[in-house]
Amino acid sequence: VANPTTEYLYKILAFAEHTETGEKLVVYQALYAPFKICARPYVMFMSEVDREKYPAIKQKYRFEVVQKF
Repeated sequence: VANPTTEYLYKILAFAEHTETGEKLVVYQALYAPFKICARPYVMFMSEVDREKYPAIKQKYRFEVVQKF
């Protein structure tokens, strides 16, 4: 995110465990309207960016920590 904006920023709300499979999950919320809350497998959340799908992206990981702006 180049400019001071909340577009594409997310806040981690919790870490959870799937009750049937035991899979680790990350529960997070978009910091832009409509402020959707989502869950994603921990392994996927922590994975690197798919360079074939997004060749021009500069970040290494799908989700990265950013400093407050």
